[in-house]
Amino acid sequence: MRLPEPRWDGATQLSHLSGATDVEPQCNHCYRTFNATAAYSGVDATVALDDFPETRVQAGAAGYLMSFDTDWWAHTEAPANPHQIFLDSYHHVGEILANHGGAVGASLINRMVFVQQFGALEAYLGDTLVKQVMADMKAIGRLVRADRALMTRSFGLADMLDEPDIVRREVKSYLKSLLYHRLDQVSSLYQNVLDINIWPSRTVRAELFKAVEYRHDCVHRNGYDLEGTKLEIFTKDWVQNVADATKAVANCIEGQL
Repeated sequence: MRLPEPRWDGATQLSHLSGATDVEPQCNHCYRTFNATAAYSGVDATVALDDFPETRVQAGAAGYLMSFDTDWWAHTEAPANPHQIFLDSYHHVGEILANHGGAVGASLINRMVFVQQFGALEAYLGDTLVKQVMADMKAIGRLVRADRALMTRSFGLADMLDEPDIVRREVKSYLKSLLYHRLDQVSSLYQNVLDINIWPSRTVRAELFKAVEYRHDCVHRNGYDLEGTKLEIFTKDWVQNVADATKAVANCIEGQL
């Protein structure tokens, strides 16, 4: 059942969004229709049957939470200065590591800093690639010709009439859908599309490829490896070295833009 769209203007918290409306839900078992009142407050929705107030009705989250464009991220613009955003994160998490990092390699703070800084590198790689490609039609052409997924996409004349920039839209959506911790794919895209080698050295490359494995263990296994062994590699020095390696990659790219 549909709830009335809340008044978004002036709402600073989800709890400010509330309202009620008359509805006619149908029972999934007897298929009888009932008169009821549906109310929502924040993320919660409740349904009360007018003639059977004691009867519990199962309701999910308020439907308006799912009413947004699920592809909104594909239409957003890359930030103006991805490198500065990356550096801000690098310095901030560096301070956290220095002031609050644990003395042992299994420290939760150390793992959190490691994951955050690697995430900052992923964001930088994605935002920079999107920004540079979308600003250069030749780069868009190189990407379309080099990537099998894009090269094989086809559009009808009606699609092109409705949206003349359909190629740019598809390219942008594709770039934003990539997983930027897949460093082999990312480095290949930078090389083939922008003629940029993202690696300042073989040492940095090897260090970050290994760090990707540990990132997976942190994000998906809470700091344990596939065999269930708790990882103790995340010392302050190790985490800082990885952070420095991410910075070296970002600076290497910036030097070639």
